[in-house]
Amino acid sequence: MTNIACQIALTLLCGGAIALISLGGRWPKYGFMLGLASEVFWFRLAIMHGQVDVFLLSVWYTLCFGFGLWRSFRKGKK
Repeated sequence: MTNIACQIALTLLCGGAIALISLGGRWPKYGFMLGLASEVFWFRLAIMHGQVDVFLLSVWYTLCFGFGLWRSFRKGKK
């Protein structure tokens, strides 16, 4: 996958994640899913370009998106 394809995927997935998380209601869990899907591209680009800081930030975002997704499904069980 080329850099341009990765950047297009990042734009769509990250933009969609932010929009869905901010809507509230039943939408944030889908935003967390999109956010997690975008991390694959962040990791790929960070490794390709040797950007340790972006890689570490991606680890943090992955944990946050994962926790948000876990909480959104756990909230539905109460």
